[in-house]
Amino acid sequence: MQAKPERWFSFPTAVCLLAAMTVAASHLSSTGWTENLEKVTQAVLAGGLLGLALGYSRFPRRLALALGVGYTAFFVPWQLGLLIQDQSLWLARLNTLYARLYWATYQFVNNRPVTDPLLFLSSMLLLFWGISLSAGYLQVRYGRPWIPIIIGGVSIVLVDIYHPTLGQKGTALATYVVLSLLLITLLHYHHNAAQWERTATAVDMETEFTLGKWALGITLVIVLLAWNAANLTTSAVETPEGATWLRSSWLTLRKRMENLFAPLRGPAVITVQVYSANLNLGTGVSLSEDVVFTAQASQPRPEGAVYYWRAYIYDTYENGVWRNTFEEEVPFEAGEFLTSPNLLYRDRVNIEFTIEANRHLETLYAPSIPLSVDRPVTALIDQRPLAEIPPLEALALKVHPLLRPEERYTVQSLIANPTEADLRAAGRDYPDWIRERYLNVPIPLTFSKLAGTIAGELDNPYDQVVAITQYLRENYIYSTTIPTPPRDRDPILWFLFDLKRGFCNYYATAEVLLVRSLGIPARLAVGYAQGEPDPTNTQFTVRQKHSHAWPEVYFPGIGWVEFEPTSAQPLIVRPSGANLQEELTPPVANPSRSNTRELAEQFNRLEEAEIDGNNNVASPLDSTTFDRFVPFLLVGFALGGLVYAVLRMNQILRTSPERSLAVYLERELLNRGWQAPRWLHLWANYVRLTPMERLFLQVELISRLLRQIAPTGTTPAEHIYALIHEYPDLETPARVFLTEYEKALYSPYTADLTNARQALKKLWQEAWRLRLRQKPLANEARSGLS
Repeated sequence: MQAKPERWFSFPTAVCLLAAMTVAASHLSSTGWTENLEKVTQAVLAGGLLGLALGYSRFPRRLALALGVGYTAFFVPWQLGLLIQDQSLWLARLNTLYARLYWATYQFVNNRPVTDPLLFLSSMLLLFWGISLSAGYLQVRYGRPWIPIIIGGVSIVLVDIYHPTLGQKGTALATYVVLSLLLITLLHYHHNAAQWERTATAVDMETEFTLGKWALGITLVIVLLAWNAANLTTSAVETPEGATWLRSSWLTLRKRMENLFAPLRGPAVITVQVYSANLNLGTGVSLSEDVVFTAQASQPRPEGAVYYWRAYIYDTYENGVWRNTFEEEVPFEAGEFLTSPNLLYRDRVNIEFTIEANRHLETLYAPSIPLSVDRPVTALIDQRPLAEIPPLEALALKVHPLLRPEERYTVQSLIANPTEADLRAAGRDYPDWIRERYLNVPIPLTFSKLAGTIAGELDNPYDQVVAITQYLRENYIYSTTIPTPPRDRDPILWFLFDLKRGFCNYYATAEVLLVRSLGIPARLAVGYAQGEPDPTNTQFTVRQKHSHAWPEVYFPGIGWVEFEPTSAQPLIVRPSGANLQEELTPPVANPSRSNTRELAEQFNRLEEAEIDGNNNVASPLDSTTFDRFVPFLLVGFALGGLVYAVLRMNQILRTSPERSLAVYLERELLNRGWQAPRWLHLWANYVRLTPMERLFLQVELISRLLRQIAPTGTTPAEHIYALIHEYPDLETPARVFLTEYEKALYSPYTADLTNARQALKKLWQEAWRLRLRQKPLANEARSGLS
């Protein structure tokens, strides 16, 4: 009778595989990039079941492969044909499918935007059908579905890259990893079970359940830690020169793939510049001509004013990395004021901007001080507890869902337009919250010496800042790329004193630190420069090449004012203030948005709600504070549990070695008929040793150091006497240790472990001296002690 072929089928592994493949397909379907993506999930289930069936069958591999290809040739066109809603015959439907796919493929091959989403849908349908079919077959037939599992995981990562909103959640990838690791564990068990069956090894009936339970628990812990690791680290990774080619190749491939995804809807295949709490200075900037957005101002740009489309603010610099220490995110409704009344500084112009996106935007860009936005936003604000409560100021604006191309938003901003006379008269009466945040310098002496040299006899803050700005513009060369900064030197010091060339990140950082070293508050802002204006100075086209970083300097009563140290950008020329009425353009108020009295009353209510602890109106900050610390709490609990487990194991080891983890694992494996690994057996034996026996293991190591291998069966006393015979210099500490050893094991007296350790320390010292001074005295050809 022919023997039944070996198969690796079990219900738990089949469920894990189908669930993992379904998670990957559902993640794609949840993007909503095109209609009928749910058919991909259906194809995964059907393909997985077919693969399991073909793998379990007695069909030879070639016949199973032929059947799989045949089912694929039927299933995929059938599912696509169902999308054609007319009542035509199937031959006509297939002809229509062929024509649409041929034209879409022609567009893609010729690097043109594809106009029909059918090519994308058919590609995904075929891909996920194929990986689920092959995964089911490989799992049951060979017990190794690893390649399809990897492809499924890569598909989730790619969807997260092209759909950042889903990628930020991370639930799909975490679930997929849990299911995959559980599947690997169960398949590993089945391989072992087959080996036990061949060797007639008795195994506990509950082994599979117990193993699965432990595997699930450990997997959840690993995924939990990995999931929160990104929240506990900083993005301070340097960009090496060698990465330029890789980055360029990826962008080329990505741009070509955009043609395939062109007909899709939603945030598909998008390029989003994500600003985070950390900014690395980097080694290069992009000079792409791609348009990011266009901005339409409600009035011509005032003389002396400058537009910088700000995205993010940073306040702390250290070794080439900027970070902000304010991560309080507060939701605001459309039209709600984002700025508290005490930020309504003088010498500012109220202008409304309508901005149309040309790509997907996660961060909204706004010049100077944004007052309000016509859509719901989440604002990053500074609410750290200091001696003086700072005013409310939106330091970054994020929108969800992402702003799509051709969508618009309107932002009301207060544009700084002070004269030179106003800036000189501002003085140095800085608020405490400004002093505590924006005066930190990492290497104050070095920066203050250079700044003092540049400023010379100037004592006015504005004149000092202008002198530093002019110094940077005149003495440093603008370059879009620079070498990787040396690891042993601060990148800004390297830029200032050695390289003397760089791009905006380095110019702006240098100015911020130099200005701070003179006691003048400053911060770093990033976003985009003004862009290309039209003849009326009301419309601006902002391209990727206009991405920029600049310093903002604080002046009492005026607020944050932009300066331009980067030599590649136009110099900011402000009105002198000699004839204020002629030089300044009067502000244009918008009665529907700029009612200062209404703004003051609104924020007075907010401040009263925050001060009065019994007030029923809660601060919007309270809802986010706990969420911020959840990752830290979870990882803290995990690390605390790990420390407790180690300490507890150490306590158990001292009091009862038989209850230690190593002995427990070895005993459980042996009880279930398994063979314990050699490393576990050695670990358990070590745990069972007494403290003095563990110390004797060092004597064996000393013998190996001196190339003296003790024969099997040698007693500890024989071992030590033989060592003394060959090396008389070791006699004194060796006899002391032997005395304590024999006292601990063979007498009722208590041994002195401290004395034994000191003797071992002297043995090690003498042994190393002998080993390094000359070859051991014993004949090196010996294989053991005589």
